[in-house]
Order: sequence, then structure tokens, then C-alpha cells
Amino acid sequence: MTDADWSAFVPWWNAGVAGGCGVLSRLNDQDELDLLLDGANKPFNLAGFVGPELADYVKDMPTATSPLALSGLLSTRITLRVGRKGSGPDSKTPVRVVRLEYVTPDDQAFITVPSDDLATTFPLIALNHEPDKSVGKTVTFEAIVTGTHDGGKEVELDVSTMLFRTPDNLTFVTTRELAARIREVGTRFGRGGDVDYLVTLTGEVENRKAGARRVVRITAVEPATGKVFRR
Repeated sequence: MTDADWSAFVPWWNAGVAGGCGVLSRLNDQDELDLLLDGANKPFNLAGFVGPELADYVKDMPTATSPLALSGLLSTRITLRVGRKGSGPDSKTPVRVVRLEYVTPDDQAFITVPSDDLATTFPLIALNHEPDKSVGKTVTFEAIVTGTHDGGKEVELDVSTMLFRTPDNLTFVTTRELAARIREVGTRFGRGGDVDYLVTLTGEVENRKAGARRVVRITAVEPATGKVFRR
């Protein structure tokens, strides 16, 4: 999307808009995929599936309720491999997703899955996929902070990727001072008490876990530009 698209996105999100577009929805444990048309309706004669090469990334992609989808900034283009007619569950025709493209209003592919560039473009997604490989390393990424929880010795952060998805293998902690800095330097999304902040975070991936999640200690907070969305 262009600089103008991105510049319009923040005030749009702060004002609030309802809508929908063609998107992919839930992925369950059987690699069965809900295909939604116009953000709501399922095709009655197709059964959607996704292979292991895509399954782990679908959970990181925008959903029907993502601000990127609701705003019309991204829609989904799907490449399918079609099976034998009526051979799927409930006599539906099975279709396997082999490529996903999240496209901008001018029909340009903003994200392609699978893609060798995904980890470079979205380092937080890459970190979430293989957090143990980064233990002891410093990482920097743009993210959206959606909440803070003061636990006394440290503050836990609710963090989403730039695609508005929550990393399921990571926990983020920081100091009270840095938690306050998020509100000072972040780009605000939302209104009233329900406000999120777009920031650049730097942190150390620690050799400890909170439950099953690897702990990332945030050590620096800087303004973000949303550069991943700019062309």
C-alpha cells in the first residue's frame, strides 16, 4: 500500500468502520480450513484444506475481523488444487490451498505464503515460529501493544504482530519505565480507554519460559513508522 493508504489507516481505525472482504478464517487441528466469501458466507459445495507447508503460517495471517481486512486495505487471493468432485466430507469437493496472497486495493500482493521474504518482512512472526533458536539474542521488531499488566517486579505486555495476531509462543515483559514510554512514543490506535500503541520494540530472548512460552524481555521502546506497509 502507498504512504497515503497507511496515513489514512490510523485515523480510519481510530474512527471505527464496519465492513468485510474475502478472507480466510479458522484453522482447526485437522488442517481443515473455513473458506469465507465476502467475509461471512461459506461455499456450500467446497471443503477447504491446507497442507503442512502453509498450516503453521495461516494462524499468523489477517482474519475476517482484522482491521486490515475491515478497512479494505487487504483482501485474500487463493490458489487452490481441486480434488475429485464430491470426494470430500459430506460429498463436497475438496480443495487444497497451495498459495495465499494478501492483496492491496490496487491488486498488488502485499504478503505471499509460502514466501522466503516473510521472516525478513515480519521478524516477530519469524521469532514466534522458532523462539528457541533466538535464546540469548537481541531482536528488534515493530509491533502493536494492546495492554500492560503490572506484576510488581516486571510488567507483562500484550503484544500483537503488525498483522494484528498474537504470538502464541512468546511472552513479553519489561520495566514500568519502558511500559510508560510505550504510551509516550507509540502511534495510538483506538478511542477512549481501549487504545493500542504501534511501537518499535527491542528485547532479549531469555533462557526461561512462562508456561510453554519463551520470555522476551523488552529493553528499548522507540517510535514506529509502519514501514512494512509502505511502498
